[in-house]
Amino acid sequence: TTTEGEATADDLTIANSGDCGITIRSGSSDKGKIFFSDATSGAGEYDGYIQYQHSDGALRFGTNGGERLRVDASGRLLVGTQASVPFWGQDNRAQIIGSAWATAGLTIGKLANNTNAPNLVFGSSRGTSVGTIIQNDDNVGQINWNVDDGTDVNSTVAAINARVDGAPGTDDTPGKLEFRTTADGASSTTLALTLDSSQ
Repeated sequence: TTTEGEATADDLTIANSGDCGITIRSGSSDKGKIFFSDATSGAGEYDGYIQYQHSDGALRFGTNGGERLRVDASGRLLVGTQASVPFWGQDNRAQIIGSAWATAGLTIGKLANNTNAPNLVFGSSRGTSVGTIIQNDDNVGQINWNVDDGTDVNSTVAAINARVDGAPGTDDTPGKLEFRTTADGASSTTLALTLDSSQ
């Protein structure tokens, strides 16, 4: 095409009336790469980048010359780490790993108005799509605090569980919160406090 794209990114525009794309083909043990540079030598040549490593199936995103985010072959989103760290024995879909407040934290914020608050939602269904009702005592959501016990990172210090607390129905989902702690010498949590639907 001779029709440019965005005004500041019009050096190369590829157009088609239907689907359109670019393929980067590299060796089965090598990487396909896109780099963002502001220099002709040194670290500025790879200030930002996107790389796909065929040998391990990982897609890497870099800023300021270093990898910041990775989507691995299992579809896990890894921030601050290049390999899954399975706290609680779970290779969870999203992991943020760091060594300080600033690198190991997650902030959910809201600006501009007081209409809605920041929120974190745990959703649960008995089926693979919406429409299969949950049942009494189903675990709806769980927050775990896990530590390294010298062998692995699967030891839970404390947990909060949200459970269904009665027979559910349309717009009728009674719930309870269970607060669990681990006693000295124990290897698992025990129920310490329950706030049920009668509170």
